[in-house]
Amino acid sequence: MTTEDVAEAIIALKRAGWSIGDAAFVGESGERVWVVSGYNGENLIRADGATQAEAWHRAIEQARVLGMLGRGVR
Repeated sequence: MTTEDVAEAIIALKRAGWSIGDAAFVGESGERVWVVSGYNGENLIRADGATQAEAWHRAIEQARVLGMLGRGVR
């Protein structure tokens, strides 16, 4: 997943009604972890990854599993 794919993921999730965002944290080991979290009514998703792209990819997959992702999204 590229930076462009991250932008597409954000747009797709917002169009599907998700309130969603991301943040990066640095742990004690110095490694960065990206976290994407959001909600759509009573549905919640939280995904993390070593990169921003990985975290957003996992968020898309979670929304897809819930059946809460618009059509035509990769």
